[in-house]
Amino acid sequence: MKSHEINSDATAESGKSAANGAPKLLFDVRESAARLSVSVVSIRKLVRQNRLRRVADFRKILIPGSELERFASQ
Repeated sequence: MKSHEINSDATAESGKSAANGAPKLLFDVRESAARLSVSVVSIRKLVRQNRLRRVADFRKILIPGSELERFASQ
Protein backbone atom coordinates (compact mmCIF):
# COMPACT_ATOMS: atom_id res chain seq x y z
CA MET A 1 0.00 0.00 0.00
CA LYS A 2 1.26 3.45 -0.85
CA SER A 3 2.06 5.99 1.84
CA HIS A 4 -0.56 8.66 2.37
CA GLU A 5 0.16 12.26 3.17
CA ILE A 6 -2.13 14.29 5.36
CA ASN A 7 -3.64 17.24 3.53
CA SER A 8 -3.78 20.23 5.85
CA ASP A 9 -4.35 23.02 3.33
CA ALA A 10 -7.94 23.85 4.26
CA THR A 11 -8.74 25.58 7.54
CA ALA A 12 -11.55 23.14 8.40
CA GLU A 13 -9.14 20.22 8.05
CA SER A 14 -6.13 21.91 9.66
CA GLY A 15 -6.56 20.11 12.97
CA LYS A 16 -7.11 23.36 14.86
CA SER A 17 -10.33 24.29 16.58
CA ALA A 18 -11.56 27.68 15.39
CA ALA A 19 -12.97 28.49 18.85
CA ASN A 20 -9.81 28.39 20.95
CA GLY A 21 -6.92 27.33 18.72
CA ALA A 22 -6.52 24.02 20.58
CA PRO A 23 -5.64 20.98 18.47
CA LYS A 24 -8.65 19.06 17.23
CA LEU A 25 -8.68 15.50 18.58
CA LEU A 26 -11.48 13.80 16.63
CA PHE A 27 -12.43 14.03 12.96
CA ASP A 28 -15.64 12.97 11.24
CA VAL A 29 -15.65 10.95 8.02
CA ARG A 30 -15.62 14.00 5.74
CA GLU A 31 -12.77 15.69 7.61
CA SER A 32 -10.80 12.44 7.73
CA ALA A 33 -11.22 11.95 3.99
CA ALA A 34 -9.99 15.49 3.33
CA ARG A 35 -6.96 15.04 5.60
CA LEU A 36 -5.94 11.81 3.86
CA SER A 37 -6.94 13.02 0.36
CA VAL A 38 -9.27 10.06 -0.17
CA SER A 39 -13.03 9.71 -0.60
CA VAL A 40 -15.60 9.42 2.17
CA VAL A 41 -16.41 5.95 0.83
CA SER A 42 -12.75 4.95 1.28
CA ILE A 43 -12.75 6.12 4.91
CA ARG A 44 -15.90 4.13 5.67
CA LYS A 45 -14.36 1.07 4.00
CA LEU A 46 -11.11 1.41 5.99
CA VAL A 47 -13.12 1.65 9.23
CA ARG A 48 -15.21 -1.40 8.26
CA GLN A 49 -12.01 -3.35 7.50
CA ASN A 50 -10.54 -2.30 10.88
CA ARG A 51 -7.66 -0.55 9.11
CA LEU A 52 -8.68 2.77 10.71
CA ARG A 53 -9.70 2.81 14.36
CA ARG A 54 -12.78 4.78 15.32
CA VAL A 55 -13.93 6.07 18.69
CA ALA A 56 -16.29 3.56 20.28
CA ASP A 57 -19.71 4.33 21.74
CA PHE A 58 -20.58 7.06 19.27
CA ARG A 59 -23.21 6.64 16.58
CA LYS A 60 -21.29 9.01 14.34
CA ILE A 61 -17.94 7.75 13.06
CA LEU A 62 -15.21 9.78 14.72
CA ILE A 63 -11.55 9.05 14.06
CA PRO A 64 -8.75 10.28 16.35
CA GLY A 65 -6.16 12.53 14.72
CA SER A 66 -3.44 10.20 16.01
CA GLU A 67 -5.05 7.35 14.05
CA LEU A 68 -4.99 9.41 10.86
CA GLU A 69 -1.30 10.14 11.49
CA ARG A 70 -0.61 6.43 12.07
CA PHE A 71 -2.39 5.43 8.87
CA ALA A 72 -0.65 8.14 6.83
CA SER A 73 2.77 6.99 8.00
CA GLN A 74 2.26 3.38 6.86
